[in-house]
Amino acid sequence: MKFCGVVVVSILIFGCGEPVQLNKFYKTNLPEGFHRNWYKLTETDSGYIAYKPCDAANKSINLTEGSVTIDYGQEEVVFEVLNIDSNRRGFYRFILETDHSLDTIVFCSVDDESGIATWKESFSSFDFDNDELYISDKNYFNFKEVIEPCATCYAEECLEKDKRLFDRNLPFQILNLETNTNYPSSAEDDSMCEGWWLDEEYTKLVFRNSRYISGSEWHALYDHLPCQVKGELQQLETKFTFSINGGSWLSIGNKDTSAIMGYFGVSGLFISEAWSEEDGD
Repeated sequence: MKFCGVVVVSILIFGCGEPVQLNKFYKTNLPEGFHRNWYKLTETDSGYIAYKPCDAANKSINLTEGSVTIDYGQEEVVFEVLNIDSNRRGFYRFILETDHSLDTIVFCSVDDESGIATWKESFSSFDFDNDELYISDKNYFNFKEVIEPCATCYAEECLEKDKRLFDRNLPFQILNLETNTNYPSSAEDDSMCEGWWLDEEYTKLVFRNSRYISGSEWHALYDHLPCQVKGELQQLETKFTFSINGGSWLSIGNKDTSAIMGYFGVSGLFISEAWSEEDGD
């Protein structure tokens, strides 16, 4: 896979004598089916993984109509797209309107089969060892997701919370999933809930990408929708009941304790996502 693949196929590899016009850019529109959400991959000795730090989100690039949003983990920046052009080598260049140091971002597919691509801050030859690699939301779940242990960032505070509930770094089972639209909500009807569902694997993904939130965060940042997926979580001899709300949050507990958690993972699993400061501008 060590080549600068292009958007089409690997046969478009050229030597040093390739015609200059292959690098010339022409104004274009993104092709139908171009993936809009990309997440950074991290190289390890055993291959590429999707790595989620305990104190930040995994870096992502999200395309919407007329803009590019780059989430650097602890800071999110939105860029207006002035123009999109491409060349015959399959590079797509986004010209950005910004007072940020970044004014251009370039996309190039690396491996069509796996879906890996690179996003660069300038048009230059592909450097497999140094360029950041990304995977689209379509292929994200083909890669192992590794979450940095909470205790790495929050030490004893995190350990005490995990002791009260369950340890996400140890195996757990999801049991007796069911859905309903009974959660008290200000929504006028529950038609938004139609078709929304989380199976066992997606439910595990939600737990692994959620963190504890305060009551004020829960009220201010999350929609409280009528849609719920309810079930039981069992780890070793301990069983918990949980309810996952379509507004990107969940509650979990047993007879001894309970907690509210917010989801901070890959978008697309919920009906609505947590609000951010940008949403309120």
